[in-house]
Amino acid sequence: MKNYLLKEKPFYSHFYKINKFVYIVLFISCFGFAQKKEASEIHYTPNGIFDQVFDNQGRVFKLSEIEAISPHSTKSGKKVLNIQSFSSGIFELYFENGSGMEVVGNAVHDQRRAIILQAFLDISDFINTPLKNTGNNTKVKFWIRNPSALGLSSNTGSSASAFYSFPTFSAGISNQGMDFGGILDNEIWKTIHTGVDSYSNTVFPIINTNNTGNFYHGWACFNFAGTVNWNLDYNKYNAATSYPSNYLDFYSTIIHEVTHALGFNSLMRYNGNSSFYNNPGNYFTRYDKNLKTSSGLELITNSPATGGQMYGFNYNPVISGPVLFPGCNVFPPEFNGNSGSFNCSNSIKYVGNLTVSVYTPPCFENGGSLSHFEDACYNGNSNDQYFMMSDRASGLFAKRTLTNEERQVLCDIGYSLQGTFGSTGNFTYKNYGVASCAGISIGGVNDGFLNGVYAYQGNAGANINVDGILNNDYTSSSSPSLGFEFVQDLYDPDAIISGITPTSFVFKSYVPGVHLLRYVPFDISTGQRGNITYIYVNVFNNCTSVAQPNLVRNGDFEEHNYAPSYTSQMYKSCGWQCTSYFPSPDYFNSDSTYPHVSIPSNIFGTQADKINGNHAYAGMFISPNRPALLQNVYSESLKTELTSSLQPNTKYQLSFDVSMADNHLSNGIKFQIFITDINLELTTGGIIPISNITSDKVFLTNPTFSGSASATEWETITFTFTTGSNPNLKYLHIGGLNNVQFQNSNGPDVYYYLDNVSLTPVSLLGLSTSDFENNDFEVFPNPANSIISITNSKSTIKSIELYDMAGRILKAEKVNKTDVQLDISNYQIGTYSVKIITEKGSISKKVIKY
Repeated sequence: MKNYLLKEKPFYSHFYKINKFVYIVLFISCFGFAQKKEASEIHYTPNGIFDQVFDNQGRVFKLSEIEAISPHSTKSGKKVLNIQSFSSGIFELYFENGSGMEVVGNAVHDQRRAIILQAFLDISDFINTPLKNTGNNTKVKFWIRNPSALGLSSNTGSSASAFYSFPTFSAGISNQGMDFGGILDNEIWKTIHTGVDSYSNTVFPIINTNNTGNFYHGWACFNFAGTVNWNLDYNKYNAATSYPSNYLDFYSTIIHEVTHALGFNSLMRYNGNSSFYNNPGNYFTRYDKNLKTSSGLELITNSPATGGQMYGFNYNPVISGPVLFPGCNVFPPEFNGNSGSFNCSNSIKYVGNLTVSVYTPPCFENGGSLSHFEDACYNGNSNDQYFMMSDRASGLFAKRTLTNEERQVLCDIGYSLQGTFGSTGNFTYKNYGVASCAGISIGGVNDGFLNGVYAYQGNAGANINVDGILNNDYTSSSSPSLGFEFVQDLYDPDAIISGITPTSFVFKSYVPGVHLLRYVPFDISTGQRGNITYIYVNVFNNCTSVAQPNLVRNGDFEEHNYAPSYTSQMYKSCGWQCTSYFPSPDYFNSDSTYPHVSIPSNIFGTQADKINGNHAYAGMFISPNRPALLQNVYSESLKTELTSSLQPNTKYQLSFDVSMADNHLSNGIKFQIFITDINLELTTGGIIPISNITSDKVFLTNPTFSGSASATEWETITFTFTTGSNPNLKYLHIGGLNNVQFQNSNGPDVYYYLDNVSLTPVSLLGLSTSDFENNDFEVFPNPANSIISITNSKSTIKSIELYDMAGRILKAEKVNKTDVQLDISNYQIGTYSVKIITEKGSISKKVIKY
């Protein structure tokens, strides 16, 4: 008889290293998560921290791969498509092509599909959940998969798993000295307990109609194409009803697999680490907390003083000997299969509200060991003939309902369950002779990122009040008394958390960016703990100095508190942010000890700062042909808040320098600027929706494509404009912003360095309108180290004045010549303004001393 829970071999023998935690996420905008910049990567969550989910074997799935009713790629790159979905109680099932149940009108497919829908409905009726409250339309989404897509062997009948979502190591999770591990509840558990989709307040609002924004909470597959024989007849369930020997009962198999997905499973591997192991922490399940050795030692322990009931669990260091593989003579001590062997004297035990030996074969079996009960070691039962959750099916009869002991396990790990299950008509009914169990009556819902807007944000070093985090957490208690504990910042180990009340706390960090925090909600009256929950907090990198009359803070990107360590860290240059959440512009600074974000050489090429002595600039990808995004464009544009609003009916000059990177010289754009009165928080891929670009704002496009014959040359782009009557324009955007024009719309990505952003009123530059329009002046060389020549072919220069960028006059000379030599050798390196006065008026020119 083939084992209906024998798990398929994972794609990788050793799981990727990942970090672990479920917390309040205090984030800094524009984080990256890899040292290699991937222009094609589209984040679904801020900085991609939650963009990956995992199944119980450690397989990695991108959110883009588990989006409901969307194309999905197998390992071979072949596209498969979910084409059928059906509701069944609190569940919604999506049948993939090749699942064996997707074809409506095919008699066999219809029969199988009717059975699985009934099984899920029976489970739904068994569980008490706020998903059943009036008006709640949230569903637990199950992906019914093609077994070949998962590599299920021909003699394996089935497999299933919930998805697990937790932050993975990235630039946004830099506090790698902490133990981020803990007790991890899966996405099915969280959705059922809270009545809220577990991906809420984590995933960006989806603005493109090509995407649904709905993601699967778990998957299951059943192998109808292999060597397993299936019983599809409800009426055949034992010898008296002619149950076919050595067949798998389909209904029983579904209940078995879904029970695993609910949380009746271990995440432990043979070495005591989790399937999600990555130093410095592990993730385990609530089920794992109840596992003990045959001598009564807990398999996982923590320090309650620092970890409470949910953080910091690791394999018990007191345990000696190979208790997880008690008779194995190979290394690694694993068996890829189901041996069915047991030894009751050394079996691991489940110790909750009851004690049962669990399946502990001689060599560790991934997906089998620890996650099943051992019948033969319990009350004199025959092997595989009592428990629904045994390691093998009976082969002699159908086990269609959980035993009282297995029901109690689900109660122990938090589910509230009815006292009866199934229906007599399908021979699936069982009366447990007990009332409903209460389970865990509290669940946490992530905070701080509602509908794509950060709820908690402020300047670095300022107090940020974080309140209301329990408002969306769920409790079924008749007299709820909610609290929270163990708030931790996963980004900044030195962050200060103070002023803690039962419902709020004060957060302060001197480190800019989107911080991710975690906390645990709990019921003060019962002591029950909910799932680890996250909060996003956005900390701005505010500038300490302002160079008037330039209205752009830190326009040369020099001011910073921390040098970049990864790409996508624009927030480390004070005053600058991403235009949108997931396109992440880069910050380059020679102070960085990481070569890929240094100056002059970095991962995109070699480019010195234009101003000799300066050592910082920004960088941005702009990509055409991105159909998942608004206007098919991915744009890592920049945003900053000006030092003050622009004055109405006033002329301004905006300029900045750009240079194409070495490896991206073949496709240029026409740069755009947008100045608005609203601090837009976009989820569009960097494009500003046309509805935001109204006549009372400033939106301009450079008339020429920006590019250079030499990869090391800088090009200055200048815009001159007059504001209208809007007195509140103060948010500047630069890049490819709307209806972006590419030299080749079907061409490759383009990458630009950007520096020296200046926005100044024309009046403060000393420009008369007529002379500003009639640009007959030449100032050269520029930049210069000593002597600058100034010429005017049409009128005599009466005098010149030299100003620093704070508006202070440094030098004034009367000359009465058509060409003038200005000596700047005694001045410091930097940017200056030369005011040139003629008979017709005056004009100012920016000059750079190196």
